[in-house]
Amino acid sequence: MWRKKILPFFLFNRKERRGIYLLLLIITAMWVIPWFFSSPVSTISVDELSIIEQARDTLFEREKKNGGYPNKSFNRGWSDKRPVSISLNQVSRFSPKSLFFFDPNTATDSDWKELGLQEKTIATLQKYLSRGGRIRKPEDLKKIYGFPEEAYKSLHPYVRIYDSERARNKNDAGKFPDNQQYFRKPKEIQRVFINHADSSQWEALPGIGPKLAARIILFRTKLGGFYSIRQVGETYGLPDSTFQKIKPYLEADNIVLPAPLDINHASQEELQAHPYLSYQLARLIIAYRNQHGLFKQKNDIKKLALMTPELFARLEPYLSVY
Repeated sequence: MWRKKILPFFLFNRKERRGIYLLLLIITAMWVIPWFFSSPVSTISVDELSIIEQARDTLFEREKKNGGYPNKSFNRGWSDKRPVSISLNQVSRFSPKSLFFFDPNTATDSDWKELGLQEKTIATLQKYLSRGGRIRKPEDLKKIYGFPEEAYKSLHPYVRIYDSERARNKNDAGKFPDNQQYFRKPKEIQRVFINHADSSQWEALPGIGPKLAARIILFRTKLGGFYSIRQVGETYGLPDSTFQKIKPYLEADNIVLPAPLDINHASQEELQAHPYLSYQLARLIIAYRNQHGLFKQKNDIKKLALMTPELFARLEPYLSVY
């Protein structure tokens, strides 16, 4: 008896076995690859090397004036073009070409380069803004990962947070008074009916892009419709923080299942295609029908070993017996 209860947990079809092998291969690759690309040697940019070489030449000339050429140890120390007494931490990485008033929410890559930021920092900042982030006050720049403290101190006086509709124009830079504040009118968000909304309506919600909108609609289709707003939060890849943001704008509407899941006549493939039914549970339903005949009512499915009360409560609205 115990073998019948435990055995279904260890039965996998060909697709699941391939998935397990692929997952093991990815884990192994993630563990091995870093060993081939790790490098303990730090790189030196062209600007840093130029500054270091100038310092070397200055020290060389000073030594020459004070008593001849440097000694042999000094020559060996400079033979590979790297200083022995100057650390890279002493070389400034922030060197602005020019300073001007700017809005960090609308500044372009070329603007940031002119203000002295490194490409890596610019990429991090633009990635933050592309994902819906916004700089609301100058202090928010310090929250950007890798943003240099020296750059913040120098650029802080030039930060101007303008309204998104009044993007900064270089010809108008500095014309806005320091004491004048500009506010955005909040965008009105329409309510979304979870069973009838199309992709454009989902994308109008905060934090929902084309990919998440497509996933929500696909999940809704596989289920046969949402009977609760809570089910939207079960969508794969939808963060709970984003779901909590859009939850106040969601409204449940009545669902009419086009084809309820008939547990008496559905094939194993049709059963396991439902998001709430696993491969093992689909096999148990087929085995129960073969051994005991058709289900007389929905509650009979509770007799299966893997059917918990919580799972039955989620699955019941989609079941039918004919």
